[in-house]
Amino acid sequence: MTVSIFLIASSDPKYRNVMKNYIIHVCLSFAILVLSCCSKNGDATPPGGSSLTGKIYYAHFDGFSMLDLPTGEKTVIRPSGTHYNWYLTADGSTLMEMTDGRAGGRPDHIKFSIKSMADGVVRNEFFYRPRNGGSNYQAADLSPDKSMICIFPSFDEGYVLLDAKTGDFLGEITAINGERVSRYESFVWLPDNSLVFKWKNFIVRGKLPFDVISVVREFDTEDFGSFSSSHDGNKLAFNYQNHIAVMHVDGSEFYLATKGDKIESNAAFSPDGSQLLVGTNFQTIPVPGSVPSSQRYMKVIPLDGRSYDPNSDAEVLPVLVAGEKSAEPTKGQMVWVR
Repeated sequence: MTVSIFLIASSDPKYRNVMKNYIIHVCLSFAILVLSCCSKNGDATPPGGSSLTGKIYYAHFDGFSMLDLPTGEKTVIRPSGTHYNWYLTADGSTLMEMTDGRAGGRPDHIKFSIKSMADGVVRNEFFYRPRNGGSNYQAADLSPDKSMICIFPSFDEGYVLLDAKTGDFLGEITAINGERVSRYESFVWLPDNSLVFKWKNFIVRGKLPFDVISVVREFDTEDFGSFSSSHDGNKLAFNYQNHIAVMHVDGSEFYLATKGDKIESNAAFSPDGSQLLVGTNFQTIPVPGSVPSSQRYMKVIPLDGRSYDPNSDAEVLPVLVAGEKSAEPTKGQMVWVR
């Protein structure tokens, strides 16, 4: 099986040998792995709930928030009100914020700010104008070594990669096998700066300049996405047909970590990889005159190869704010750090 990846020319001399004449077509052979396929919101405080450690950063209706697990103390870092997206590195050291450029007099740009979580000092800041004049309300993730940014695909652009220090354009994946990548298609960075992303019913993996692309796993459905990786990069968790699936990054040992009659959506690994933070009881919330929102309740399951029902199994722990008896809601994005 072959793919065609369209990469727009980069100003960086390192990549000119693979990005010539502004658009190139690279036919790559997929290394398809033949793998065997294994194919209530916590209304009472469970025993041991206070044993959870670390901090959870998450998207809440109040705004970008942080919850200290041992104490249950919640802090709203940035209140809701204006367009705002964020990404926090797995080590909890670096925060990337994305806002529209209006305050800087550039309403058609995205403003990127990369700052230290320890002291709040901004390390890098720049504006990026979508190359095709598309939306400036976009989200992006920072690479593990903090050198690159990948912007999620939009109606007008594919996966766009930028230099995280200068904002310079590095490359773009617009299509595979002649088909444009879908808007908001999921991806996740791995520690070696490779990208794992979805294409149709495949999970694929590649690294700039994307001269080699390999298939991690093929499914018989396209109903999956929203990838997250363990802190060591050895495992992936993702939405799979209304539940959360987990597998090794090479595509092996796939299993469903959740079960039941409710929908689970979004997951984050604990720092030591022994537990999984899951958004449970997913529901869409209508917003009059605007795009619908969504809500999930944060709960923690053991990561031991078994499937858990978040609403009935005693091993499942709700994530609680001090003084509350019900699991804390989230709009989706979650990061669990030490």
